[in-house]
Amino acid sequence: VLARERARQRERVKAGYDELKPGSITPESIYEKVGELTAMPQVAGQILNLLNDPATTALQLEKEIVKDLVLTAKILRISNSSFYESVSEVKTIRDAIVRLGFKSVRNWTLVNASQTAFPGVTSDPVMHRIWVQSIRSAYGAQLVADEVGFADREIVFVGGLIQNIGQLIMARALPGLFEKLEELAVEKDMPLWKVEQEMLGYDHGTLGALLIKAWHLSGDVEKGVKHHHDLANDKDPNHMAAMIALGEEAATWVGEEDEDRVQRAWEESEAARILKIDWPAFHAIWEKVGDADTDACL
Repeated sequence: VLARERARQRERVKAGYDELKPGSITPESIYEKVGELTAMPQVAGQILNLLNDPATTALQLEKEIVKDLVLTAKILRISNSSFYESVSEVKTIRDAIVRLGFKSVRNWTLVNASQTAFPGVTSDPVMHRIWVQSIRSAYGAQLVADEVGFADREIVFVGGLIQNIGQLIMARALPGLFEKLEELAVEKDMPLWKVEQEMLGYDHGTLGALLIKAWHLSGDVEKGVKHHHDLANDKDPNHMAAMIALGEEAATWVGEEDEDRVQRAWEESEAARILKIDWPAFHAIWEKVGDADTDACL
């Protein structure tokens, strides 16, 4: 009986968005509903401050990381995972820092901070699915950066991660709205971001950009995230938005068995055209993203 009543309540909530029009719900109003959950966790903030100081040593960084047991375990798992094609096992944080490098430690600190800000990613099925796609999108964006020879691959990873966290913000703040948008995407056979733009007037990239601004991360990443589904208005000569977009596209097709469908998606990809990524290169990125050990990120 309780399950049926909850199902009816979900349908009533979704029905409340039937007359939704662009501009009726602002991105700021969605972001504000999440509230303090989007605040940067204290230890993560201290680690990022250390990483921003060129005089920081690996020993100083190790001392700060081990204050957070969850982050410590995650960095050890990641350093031994398929993300880094490990040969020998890393057993200490100091060795992990050496293997990963400071920039990658920063990235996985942000991953951990994001997961802390959205605790439902380990328990709620919808939030968990979005989280896994966020990690895949981040890895895909980094692989795209490698393919085009962009020097700061780690910063593109951050963009790939947080653009998709915009969906976590929406799913956490207004779960009925997010469920409605996902259903419309299936009904119309359209990518979710296109449905978001059609129904809201913006997409999850706008919400991700708000988080980047709140966490005082790179302005270039903020712009890349905001425009990754609006490439016509992206003025960045480095095309970070296109790298983020193509990484997300590769992640979206993970698990697809029909390669012809994936190839058609590549052919229609504005990001692939801008970056001049050919089919063999995109195919290789798609396969690597699918093989990534996302369990190591939990």
